[in-house]
Amino acid sequence: MTDYCDFIRDFPARCGEVLDLCYGQAKAANREVTLLIMTAAAAFVPFERLRSGPEHHPSRDRQRFPKEAQRLDDALGRPFLNSLFHDDGSASWSMGTMPYPKLPIEFKSITGQTPANQVFAIVRNSLAHGNLWTISDTGSQIEAIIFWAKDQNRERRLIGYKYVRTSPKDFHKFLVKWFAFLKREQIPRGVVADTLAQAA
Repeated sequence: MTDYCDFIRDFPARCGEVLDLCYGQAKAANREVTLLIMTAAAAFVPFERLRSGPEHHPSRDRQRFPKEAQRLDDALGRPFLNSLFHDDGSASWSMGTMPYPKLPIEFKSITGQTPANQVFAIVRNSLAHGNLWTISDTGSQIEAIIFWAKDQNRERRLIGYKYVRTSPKDFHKFLVKWFAFLKREQIPRGVVADTLAQAA
């Protein structure tokens, strides 16, 4: 396999290709949710490397790709329901807080004001720490994925848990849209060459 040009565009483009190649086969084998979760773990690499925050990623990709970082900031600052990552027909998304993760939950739909970055952060933290659950229908088919993340106050003390819930179908649409967004972020070849030269 050839090496990645970068982890901001090339790596997620390949992840998207793998998802496209394998989704039909995984669905036929009743393993599509497993494929989605595996792909999502990889899909958040560019998010982690480009996102703003008090700590900079060791790759320094945010500094090396400032235009791409700004575009990501702009996209994540929009309300999730009106973002590039949400499909109008995707009605299963909900988000809320609880003192402690437990079922059953009275899910609250995501509001029109919920920023996309909150949804991304909860899904990212859930995947990073293994805090995800599935809900099945009466026939044992997974009908929802719940992503949990700690909710902390300014002193970093645990005050509860945040969750994002969505259907596998809507999560698949979300991943496809995220990969499409990253693919559109054309990183000039000169920037890639400079980055690789600095790393050598």
